[in-house]
Amino acid sequence: SSGGASAGSTALVLAAAKGHAAVVRALLRAGADPLLGRASDGATPLFLARRKGHRDAADLLAESTSARLRLQEQQ
Repeated sequence: SSGGASAGSTALVLAAAKGHAAVVRALLRAGADPLLGRASDGATPLFLARRKGHRDAADLLAESTSARLRLQEQQ
């Protein structure tokens, strides 16, 4: 099982679903947008990580999501 991620999911969605915090961190540092990717059920990477109990990945995604939202508000 892919943890809710579909074949068309982004790398960030897949890493979040599997709880690969190091991969999540690398993708976020490379510019992956945590607000764009969605799993087959519409879940964001952050929601997937939390739903699966992947706390480290979820914490990274929560911090990045918050930063992205603040940037959008400033624009």
